[in-house]
Amino acid sequence: MYFIDASGRSRRWEVLIGAQNDDTIVGGGGAARLNGGAGSDVIAIGSLDFRRAVGGSGNGDILRLDSSFNLDLTANRSGKIGNSRFSGIEVIDLNGLGNSLTLSARDLQHLSDSTNTVKVLGSNSNAVNADFSDLGFTRSSNSPVVGFTTYNNGIIMLVVNNNVTQNILL
Repeated sequence: MYFIDASGRSRRWEVLIGAQNDDTIVGGGGAARLNGGAGSDVIAIGSLDFRRAVGGSGNGDILRLDSSFNLDLTANRSGKIGNSRFSGIEVIDLNGLGNSLTLSARDLQHLSDSTNTVKVLGSNSNAVNADFSDLGFTRSSNSPVVGFTTYNNGIIMLVVNNNVTQNILL
């Protein structure tokens, strides 16, 4: 498939679609559309220049960051990737490498089509940044998942590995 970039040049983009089982879809950079299909899939991105990442119809779809960058999902702001590029994602694996995730409550709600819960995996070299102030979120270190902290407002939930730096305003 082809698209026209900002300079008016024609560019090619890949479409990678998984099967009915649990798949690993690896975007090799460039303007790719990555779709896991049915099953619990892993969608790996190595840069921010992909077009769209869709987990599919499974309930455990993982977005894995395969190089070092800040995945900023806050929508409609200059220089940000925005949440409209993602759907069907239940887990984000920051994968060490110094990656960080920045999101709003709206972004959190748009990531998963089925659960309204997003789990973040990572290590002490990773960070999650969010401003949930005035939105009724509470923090619980007594998460139903051992080793994780839960942020919940009764509608949507963010579950973050305790090893990840958590810069979250409540």
